[in-house]
Amino acid sequence: MEERLDRLNELGCWDWAIRSFDGSCLTLVGGSPLSPGGAHSVEVTFEDVSYLDCAVEFSHARFRRAAPEEVGRVAERVPVEADDVVVVIEAETMAGLEPRRFQVVAGAVAVTETEA
Repeated sequence: MEERLDRLNELGCWDWAIRSFDGSCLTLVGGSPLSPGGAHSVEVTFEDVSYLDCAVEFSHARFRRAAPEEVGRVAERVPVEADDVVVVIEAETMAGLEPRRFQVVAGAVAVTETEA
């Protein structure tokens, strides 16, 4: 898991957006630009999502596994199973340049790089 999250950070995608979320499967796209016809360089798919606290669009994201105390705070809101992955996304939003922390709780995470 850490290798996938490290790879996302190495790619240095400028902009991120939710491509789709059907209540269970969340797909984020990252790249620059994200405008129609723009190049997307990566997709992140979270499967079996049980909790999502994330802006629809964000920039300069850093992905990491949640620290135990962060998992504990999420667990106060929703059940977190032992095999769940809790990912923290630290990113800027349209509300300001100060990074915010978002959380996703999922059963699995997959990263797909695409050609720009």
